[in-house]
Amino acid sequence: ITGTGFANVSTVRFGDGVGFATTNFNVNSPTSITVTVPLGAVSGHVSVQTLYGLATSAATLGVAPDFQLRNPQTTASSFESGIAYGNNVYVAVALSGQIWSSPDGNAWTLRFQSSNPLNGIAFAAGQFVAVGSSGTILTSSDGSSWTTRASFTTSALNGVTYNGTSWLIVTNAASTVVTSPDGIVWTPITTTGGGSANAVAFGAGFYVSAASVGVIRTSPDGVNWTSRTSNTANALNDVFFGNGQFVAVGNTGTIVTSADGLTWTVRTTGITSTLYGTAYGAGKFAVGTSTTTVLTSNDGVSWSAVGVGQGSPRSMVFGGGQFVSGGSVGFFLTSPD
Repeated sequence: ITGTGFANVSTVRFGDGVGFATTNFNVNSPTSITVTVPLGAVSGHVSVQTLYGLATSAATLGVAPDFQLRNPQTTASSFESGIAYGNNVYVAVALSGQIWSSPDGNAWTLRFQSSNPLNGIAFAAGQFVAVGSSGTILTSSDGSSWTTRASFTTSALNGVTYNGTSWLIVTNAASTVVTSPDGIVWTPITTTGGGSANAVAFGAGFYVSAASVGVIRTSPDGVNWTSRTSNTANALNDVFFGNGQFVAVGNTGTIVTSADGLTWTVRTTGITSTLYGTAYGAGKFAVGTSTTTVLTSNDGVSWSAVGVGQGSPRSMVFGGGQFVSGGSVGFFLTSPD
C-alpha cells in the first residue's frame, strides 16, 4: 500500500462499512505498508487507521473467494451431479451413487449408496429429492435416512426442481417428465414440445430446462414446452434461477442469461473449461468449473475467473452463510464470499 503519513498505524481494513481489519502488516516507511490479505477479507476499499485519522483508498481491491478444501473423500468419483442445502444440512450426490451429508460443509459423512449413478438433487418443502439413472428417486428430510420412491420409468432422471406446490423431474426421454405433489407419489407425464434435458429450474412463474447443443425450453406447467433461442450450440449442463434471472451454464465456458426465460444473452467468461453448478448468495453468482477456478459475477453480466488453488469445484450451493462446492474425486470446498 502506498500513500503518505503512514505513522503510528494501528489497523488496515479491507472492505467497505465494517469491513475486515488486520494488525498483521509492516510499515516500511511513511509512504509504504506491506500487508498480507487476511482470511475473511472482502472486496472493497482499503482503509488505514493512524493516530491522525482514517485514510481510505480511492480505488477498490478485489478479493478472490476464499475456497477452503474440506474433508476430501477419495471413495467417491465426482460430486458434479449436485449439492443442496436445507434443514441446516448440506447434501451432495455423486456419479458413483453415493450421498454424503454435512452439518457445516467441513466434516462429511457417507449416508447412502445407490446402485445407480445420481444426477441431481434439490431441497424444498422440508425434504431433499435426489434423482439418478434407471428412474432412481430418493427422498430424505434430514439428509441421513433415505427412502426409495417409485418413479414408474426406467429413463435416466437428470434434474429436479420445485415450483412451490409440486416437484418436477426432467429426463433423458424425448417427451417425459416425472411429477409429484409431495415427493412421495410420482407420475410420469408425456409432454408436448418437450425433450430430453440435463437440468431444470423454476422461477418467475415458469420452468426452464437446459439440454445438449444449447437447447433451452420453457413451460408454464411442466407439460407444454416451447423451445427458445439460446444463441449457443454448446451443451448446457445446469440452469439456475436467482437474483431475478436465469443463468444457464455449459461446455466451453458457456454462460447464457435471461431475465424472462424467453430472450437469452451469451456472456463472456474468458475461459473454455466445462461449467457445472451455479449458486447465488452474498451478493454474487458462483459457478463451478472443471478446473481449479470459480466463475463469479455480481450481476450475471460481467464474469471473472478466480483461482481457488485446490480441488476442482463443480456443483455449487449457497446456504448457511457460505458457498459449498462438491468437486472431483470427492473434494469439498467452502467459501464465505
